[in-house]
Amino acid sequence: MSDIGISYNASVLPEPLRVRVRLHLTGTTVRATLEDVPGFVTTLRPVGNVGEQILSGVAWPVAQTLGILLPQVGNRLLAGQSFDLLPLPAPPPLRLNGQTLTPVLDNPSLSSRDGMLRFTASLRLA
Repeated sequence: MSDIGISYNASVLPEPLRVRVRLHLTGTTVRATLEDVPGFVTTLRPVGNVGEQILSGVAWPVAQTLGILLPQVGNRLLAGQSFDLLPLPAPPPLRLNGQTLTPVLDNPSLSSRDGMLRFTASLRLA
């Protein structure tokens, strides 16, 4: 016997939803901050097996209400949210004449140049 629940297929218009994201460094981690979340419309459609579609149809008015409210508060909920994307990898140690040298990246920074992301840092050997 399978589980039965409510199930919806959600879509957002306009598609794709273009959100402006600012990338920055926090220590040695690249972080993203959602800066501009444009207005959008959410459409929900019941999906799944027959039982799920029936239950989803019964709960559909509640789901539609959520679909109407979400875009209105979506900008306030999403704009300004930050999350880690990836840590900067540490350069591997170098072995030279029996000595181990450890590369260290000083003053890492992210910037933009010609529409592309640019990472810069000063390299020193420790």
